[in-house]
Amino acid sequence: MNDAIVIYGMTGTGKSTLGKELAQKEKYDFIDTDSTIENILGKSIKDYIDGHKKKGEWEEKFRTIETETIENSLKKTGKKIISLWWWAIISPQNREIIYKLADKIIHIQSDIKDIVKRIMQDEKNWIHRPSFKYPWKSITPEEIIERWEARKEIYKNSCDFTIHNNGNISESIQELSEKINIWNICIPITNFDPDSLKNTFEEIKKEPSIKFVEFRIDFLKNTRKINEIIQQCPKKVIITNRHTSESGNFTWSFEKSIEILSQINNADYIDIEIKSGDNIQNLKKELEKKKTRLITSYHNFKKTETLDELKNKLKEMKKHNPEVYKIAMMPKIEKDVEIIYKLTDYFKKNYQWKDLVFISMWRLWEQTRAEIPKAGWMVTFATFNKEWSAPGQIHYKKLQNKLYS
Repeated sequence: MNDAIVIYGMTGTGKSTLGKELAQKEKYDFIDTDSTIENILGKSIKDYIDGHKKKGEWEEKFRTIETETIENSLKKTGKKIISLWWWAIISPQNREIIYKLADKIIHIQSDIKDIVKRIMQDEKNWIHRPSFKYPWKSITPEEIIERWEARKEIYKNSCDFTIHNNGNISESIQELSEKINIWNICIPITNFDPDSLKNTFEEIKKEPSIKFVEFRIDFLKNTRKINEIIQQCPKKVIITNRHTSESGNFTWSFEKSIEILSQINNADYIDIEIKSGDNIQNLKKELEKKKTRLITSYHNFKKTETLDELKNKLKEMKKHNPEVYKIAMMPKIEKDVEIIYKLTDYFKKNYQWKDLVFISMWRLWEQTRAEIPKAGWMVTFATFNKEWSAPGQIHYKKLQNKLYS
């Protein structure tokens, strides 16, 4: 996970410098959207705007290219850190795309007096940015502060995290490194009432910390509607069709489940139980055509199995070459929690470049769900309203408080 990290902030906060340093440290590609846009234009942004006498003549085309650049950058394969220039996050259209495709969204902040100082010291470079002044002439400290005041609330509320860059690059890089390697929240949906879905989508669109929506289609009466629902969803999508033998609602055969899952388009992930056996390989072939990633799952709703038993489950999953391994156990004593962390360490050493989701259900669930940053698991599940799809899920706001505390 964490394939796409977006960094944004006011001009003068050092986001490009931090982005490049972070990319080098974490072995990510670095994408500067300013440079990408200039490559598309075939000239510098300043020269492009200089060729138009009126602002309206250049802005519409420029904003279209900017939005397309952001979306294309986020969709590129591989791990990447994408630096946005300071206006980009202000656009509602850009934010909607970023919320849908980015794994982490980080706001770089500095004291306004430091921002003003940096811009005024290097005005000959800052003046080339179209957001500041048109036609080209000197920017004043008052104008910088005015623009910062007008946009600071959007900056503050559009991210997962804010990093304060006080000029100490090494400290900021260390903090960024810690932030990009922690949690994502997934909201399961079992209620497919159109009005309920519409309201949920509108609300989660405003929550950057919610990265995934899991559609439990075993609760959906007409699974043919799922492709349309996926298109409307503002977040990354996980599709799950849980069988009754796994405490789900799907009553038909595993073969029928595979058939239904194979017909789903535009999902980011499809979650399938390892009990589906050799049928998983047929599904895997279909998913590869659609660039959908495979999650293989194993649930035990009664207990936490031994470390050796769980290692064997991982080996069984490995046969299907999934992108994500998911295990859910029922811890009842502290020793069970220790097994969860031991298996996590084992996974990190033996299954590099793969993601792990480890879920604790019911007793002791809060401890492990709140420990996800330390464990490095890909995602944890939390409720959005009152509906939950497994024991132990808590409201995402409560989970946020635990993760941040």
